[in-house]
Formats: sequence, structure tokens, C-alpha cells
Amino acid sequence: MATALTEASLDGVPFFAGGRVHDCLETLDWYKTTPEPELPDEIVEKTLDKYRHVRNRLFG
Repeated sequence: MATALTEASLDGVPFFAGGRVHDCLETLDWYKTTPEPELPDEIVEKTLDKYRHVRNRLFG
């Protein structure tokens, strides 16, 4: 039941947890091994802004 509720609540919600980061990493010359490349500051800030927005919506 919890799985059904979770899946239903996510319908139509964009996957933002890693979308921007994933897209950025896919454009880099990186073979998915360590060391990982550094992300541009803009990508980090925009991703943090998304998480802050969700936190604020959930917890005020």
C-alpha cells in the first residue's frame, strides 16, 4: 500500500534530484570512475535551490 501511495504521489512530478547533475555529467569527458569531475558552480547552486525550495514547501 505504501508503495502505491508513493508512486501515485509522484505522478507528474519532475525528477529533479539528479536530472540537472546527470545531464551535466553526460556532457563531460568522464568514464564514470573516480575521481569524479567537479560540477560547475551554477549546476550546484541550481540543484541546491531546488532542494531548498522543496524543504521550505514541506517544513515552512
